[in-house]
Amino acid sequence: MGGRRARRRRDLGPARDRGHRARGVDAVERGRLDRAHEPPGLRPPGRPRRAGPPLDRRRSRRLRRGPPPHRRSRLRAAARGARRDRPDQRRRPDPLPPAAEQRPAGGAARAPGHDRALLRQRRARLVRPPGAGRGPPRERRPRPRPRGDGAGAAQPCLGAPRGSGRGRPLRLDRRRVLAGGRRHGRVAALRPRRRARAEAALVTAVESPPVSAGRSRIASALGWSALSTIALRLGSLALGVVLARLLAPEAFGVYALALTVQSVLMALSDFGLSTDLIRSSEPERRAPTVAVLGLVLGGTLGAAMAASAPTIAAATGSPETAGVLAVLAITLPLAGAGVVPYAALQRRFAQRPLFLIAAVDFVVSTAITLALLAAGTGVLALAVARVVAQTCTMVLLFVAARERPRLGWDRSIAPSALRFGLPVAIANLISWGVLGTDKVVIAGLIDPVALGYYVLAFNISTWPMTAVGQVVRSVALPAFSRAHEDGRPLPVAAATGLTWALAAPLGALLAALAAPLVHVVYGERWAPAAAALGLLGVVGALRVVADLFSSAALAKGGSGRVAIVQGVWFAALTLALVPAVLGGGFVGAAWAQIGVAALVVGPVFAWLLRSIDVDLRAVGRSLVPPALAAAAAAGAALLVPIGLAAVGLDADWLALLGGGATGGVLYLLLLRTWLLRRVRELTSDRRNPS
Repeated sequence: MGGRRARRRRDLGPARDRGHRARGVDAVERGRLDRAHEPPGLRPPGRPRRAGPPLDRRRSRRLRRGPPPHRRSRLRAAARGARRDRPDQRRRPDPLPPAAEQRPAGGAARAPGHDRALLRQRRARLVRPPGAGRGPPRERRPRPRPRGDGAGAAQPCLGAPRGSGRGRPLRLDRRRVLAGGRRHGRVAALRPRRRARAEAALVTAVESPPVSAGRSRIASALGWSALSTIALRLGSLALGVVLARLLAPEAFGVYALALTVQSVLMALSDFGLSTDLIRSSEPERRAPTVAVLGLVLGGTLGAAMAASAPTIAAATGSPETAGVLAVLAITLPLAGAGVVPYAALQRRFAQRPLFLIAAVDFVVSTAITLALLAAGTGVLALAVARVVAQTCTMVLLFVAARERPRLGWDRSIAPSALRFGLPVAIANLISWGVLGTDKVVIAGLIDPVALGYYVLAFNISTWPMTAVGQVVRSVALPAFSRAHEDGRPLPVAAATGLTWALAAPLGALLAALAAPLVHVVYGERWAPAAAALGLLGVVGALRVVADLFSSAALAKGGSGRVAIVQGVWFAALTLALVPAVLGGGFVGAAWAQIGVAALVVGPVFAWLLRSIDVDLRAVGRSLVPPALAAAAAAGAALLVPIGLAAVGLDADWLALLGGGATGGVLYLLLLRTWLLRRVRELTSDRRNPS
């Protein structure tokens, strides 16, 4: 009996999702039973009482057996909305009825058979006593919606009007909806707005991605970027040691000069196009036009570099540079072709694929370089290896980003891309000019041998920039851009404190342990480079913070101001380098770097931060503790070689290890409280996101 009664209630009751006003056959039958219990005086005239069994026996029979057999099929058809009773509600292939049959917005969707049941109910109310029936309707409470951003929050459903507040995704069976529904009237009984949302969701099957990047994605990107930087830095260090022992300082200087020219033109060929795609809100629409611009700019600059190679070689006094420049010119159009997939990976915080691509680039370049050097090709081996590695990188970028080369032209996109990219390209060009103008001046005023010493010292001084700066740069610009799009203030002070806490001890220890480091790693013939390294180590740490400030300005659209800052830096350094090199050689160039950074670059970057509404006091407070701790660590590390020499242990490797360990431990002890406070702040922000 229980199973049959449950089936009867299901068959004769209202269909699901018919709306709150729908009534089934059970409700109609209950109304008839209520009328049977009413006293004779309350019945309307003209309706005599039926003769038959007593009321209690009739009621129990009706509840037990249901309606008579000859009415059962008709009542089922009325409840389900069959074709013979409702010809206008016939099932169609399209789950949504035509626009002419849709009720106006806000109206309730009625189940089939609703009108007949409602008419019977109204007739029954004429004779129903107060309190009879099912009682007042149940209050409809709104379903709570999840809050917060990120993966746990409900995203607006595609097709819902803006401002409607409909944040819950519509869950429907796709097969039933497309076939018209196995249970008649389910989809047709949905409200018009939810029907429109259901159709849009089924047609497109696309959910809008979250706008703001989660903390987990940024943390993962930082981890992979740090792993990539450390691994590649160690590999580059090993390769540099091998090349320094295989090549003479003069040959090393020739390749460094050619690589400087290629790096400057590589920065110009990007033209800020990758930055424009990273910060854009519609990168897919802009990608084909940006791809065309990247190819055109890369090809043009590559041809110009190959044509001007003899002139540059004659101006620097090294004829061997011409062939190296001509081969390196091939890398410029290859780099221009990979702008779009590189920007796509950076925008997704996909540092793991970028790490794997960089690893393949390094392995290919190293293998070809060593093979060609063993064959006796000389410095040209480095250029050929760079071309092959750049080709592999371009192909792997497209594969990792799952992008196909798409070329197109949109007149409305090209001007805006060039308008934003021109200041960025100028800033990048000037930035590489700042990194390369000292080498050009030394090569023109002294000789390639001095250039080789200076390049070795400069490369070692960039270790803080490579170890910390590349990690921060790969995440800072996308993270700052997301914060700016969400209307939140940029966390420049917090990022500056943590970045400087990592870069300051590296620069200070490089300056303090320059002599034993060069002797142990590169050999005695490179000992003159230690004098310049002691000064350039501090400059390398300052460049990390300067690059972070530039990323914050670019995230807020201040590419023009970044170009102004880089231009002032380049002009001041160029004016200071000529007399410094003439008076002090390549060591004088290192002194010029420190003077310009302290007297010119610092105030200019303060103006840049002020222009993008950054609190300078908060930034200054975040810089002071790591700077003081790094200075104390450098002093302690400097005393270790002196103490070892005093006791007769003049071993460079022991001085390097002992000084590094002493300075590192002292730095952590002095900065322990400050670092723990920063970690607690980050932990509290993650547990209580705003």
